[in-house]
Amino acid sequence: MAISEINDKSLAASAVTATKLATSAVTATKLATSAVDLTSNKVTGILPAANVPTEFKNINPNIFINGNFDVWQRSTSYTENQGAAWFYGSADRWAHHNDGADAGVFARDTVVPNANSRYSMKLTGAANIVGTNLNTRLEYMDTAPLRKANAFTVSGWARASTAGQTISMMMLLSNVKDSFAWPYHSFGLGTSATISGNGTIAASGSMTLTTANTWYYFTVTNNNPNSVTATNGNFSNGFSLQLSIPTLNASSKTVNLSQFKLEPGLVATEFVPKTFAEEVRDCQRYCCKFGASDASNPVSSLGVGTQYNTNATNIMMTLPQPMRTQPSATTSSGNWMATYIGYGGTNISVVPSVDDGNNGEYPTSRVRLYMPNNGTGSSQGMSSWNQTLTNKHITFSSEL
Repeated sequence: MAISEINDKSLAASAVTATKLATSAVTATKLATSAVDLTSNKVTGILPAANVPTEFKNINPNIFINGNFDVWQRSTSYTENQGAAWFYGSADRWAHHNDGADAGVFARDTVVPNANSRYSMKLTGAANIVGTNLNTRLEYMDTAPLRKANAFTVSGWARASTAGQTISMMMLLSNVKDSFAWPYHSFGLGTSATISGNGTIAASGSMTLTTANTWYYFTVTNNNPNSVTATNGNFSNGFSLQLSIPTLNASSKTVNLSQFKLEPGLVATEFVPKTFAEEVRDCQRYCCKFGASDASNPVSSLGVGTQYNTNATNIMMTLPQPMRTQPSATTSSGNWMATYIGYGGTNISVVPSVDDGNNGEYPTSRVRLYMPNNGTGSSQGMSSWNQTLTNKHITFSSEL
């Protein structure tokens, strides 16, 4: 049959199939323009998977702040001394405390599971510790995607120096929005879970790291968190992840944590680190530090002050980010700053009170430090410039 005859006739169904065509019998160069009409939506069957570049894949952002342990404004190594109280002393957005002894260290470490991280959180035990606890808290508004999906996934990496180390993960929920003060309630984290290698994990999120010095990747999903409720806590008021680690009762026992991610849905998507600028910005909504923790760093300027009277100074400061609420301030012990009126300077140890003109949901980044009894003896209305002393600091906090 001539080609011209085929043009005027219809082919029977299945007259031409892939098995009847030689390899490369039909190519783009052999087809005339408009030879194939796709306007009628006649393409059927199973198409080969598209080779989609990684940057275009469905990757959920990480709702946790500092889940990659990049930011350590307060200290890169903190020895526990706060008893049973939750305390922020090491990595930003991660509070901690040890049970049984005021000891143990929470520190930045360069042992990491892969190239997605520079640092991990290292927990080091000490004698008489019966429980090591770590906690990160999220504001109510930040967990809206989880409530809308009514499903979430937590994923991350864990490593222990001791074979058979256990780690329990829980939800710590409050009965008041954005408040995690006692009373609160702890719930199992998930409804299903997975772990890599020979590790074991319960659906609730309690895992065992079977082999020493081995990184384990885990996922924990919850398919109905909106139903989680009790007298002293429910999911509608916010979310806090708590890790409880027993038996870190010697300095030779350590646990490393890395790449913690929280996302809506029941699938753990790829961990893609935030930029360092993004992570610092998010952390500074809750904590902002001026001054050095060690003498290798320079002092920090605090801003221009005005004498309120002969013994008190007002200092106006602009913070890098508006903070969550009006912050409180803590300082290094002893003399921590100097006030200069003209050439002469006066070292000051007083802890200032802070007022930021907070505007509810939309706080300002301006704060006023009121420094009573500063000892300058200068006249009312005189101006000063102010800075931290070497190896001293002031830290503003509006943590949950």
